[in-house]
Amino acid sequence: AVVSSWARELYENTIVYLFHGNSQTTSLPEYEVGYLPSGYSEIPVDTDLISMKCKRYSNGVQQIYIDCSILTSSSSLQVFSTDVEIETKVNDHSAELIIPKDKSQTIDLLWADEERNLRFVVSAYLDKNEIIKIAESITYVE
Repeated sequence: AVVSSWARELYENTIVYLFHGNSQTTSLPEYEVGYLPSGYSEIPVDTDLISMKCKRYSNGVQQIYIDCSILTSSSSLQVFSTDVEIETKVNDHSAELIIPKDKSQTIDLLWADEERNLRFVVSAYLDKNEIIKIAESITYVE
């Protein structure tokens, strides 16, 4: 599992992560992305969700998706590619990098900040090292 408070279940070609525990977090913090590959700029996203904050970036051809969610006892996340899984770290947080063999699918990097009870996902059609670099550049705005 990505973190100890998540249960990881495999169903055919889908990985399902389920959160177990009591979250004390009631609102999402603001966060910013310090690194983007050349040519990418932010696309406005209209999200009125209390428990999820999304950011989108595009270079005119491809997009980068970043989602931040509050971990609650009803939280779950599904990843539809189970081809290659790599355990890694994002700023000292345990993470999983899902790399599909099918190049028409995004590479997904998932991790949780257990101190803040938050879950992040970065999805993009980029090299895994670029995705990790983007993830490690995410900081909270105080």
